[in-house]
Amino acid sequence: MAQSKSKGWTFFGLVAASAVAGYFLGKALGRSEIDVWIGAGSTPSQSAVVAMAVAGIYVLIGVLIAIGTLSPKAGAIILNGVNEDDLRDSRGLYLNQAAVAILFGAALAILALSGDSAPIAASTGALVFCGLTVAGLALYAVGLPMLDEFMKLATLEAVAISYGLLIVVICGWAALAHSSLVAAPGMIELVTIFWVVSLVASFWAGARRGLIEA
Repeated sequence: MAQSKSKGWTFFGLVAASAVAGYFLGKALGRSEIDVWIGAGSTPSQSAVVAMAVAGIYVLIGVLIAIGTLSPKAGAIILNGVNEDDLRDSRGLYLNQAAVAILFGAALAILALSGDSAPIAASTGALVFCGLTVAGLALYAVGLPMLDEFMKLATLEAVAISYGLLIVVICGWAALAHSSLVAAPGMIELVTIFWVVSLVASFWAGARRGLIEA
């Protein structure tokens, strides 16, 4: 049990470190004397910085899953709730999930880096974002038949949790904005919320079903 908890904290610690690193990297890019953010005196918005941090979490998760799948011994240490046999037997599934996470993370990062006075033109960013997101969804659909019944139940539960959280967060924020109590959410904020909620719901459902050990 102690070993299991150690594995869990290793994985979540790396994810948390990625979020912190992504946030401060975005801040550093915004303040850098090198004109990374195109435009006179232009800096990334706080929303873009948060989006990049979330994107970093997705990419890190994908990379960790890929490393763990290709090297089951390492995977048994850095990943949570799986052992070497699981990684070998379900190699295709885990590599699929790794690719999906990386594609979604890259899509959000591109979106955060695009727009007026940003490193990537708005039209290019939108096109690449849509392409990566569609590719991620298509790959996700390819991986669905690889899930066992237990994983399918966890996936359905994650969808239900996502739906409830999105109602609470987005509708709650919209209601407060309509009442002029807070500022209305921006488009990048809405996309980031969806990415965050999907990730939280996946971990929540996985933990409830015993697929993730704390």
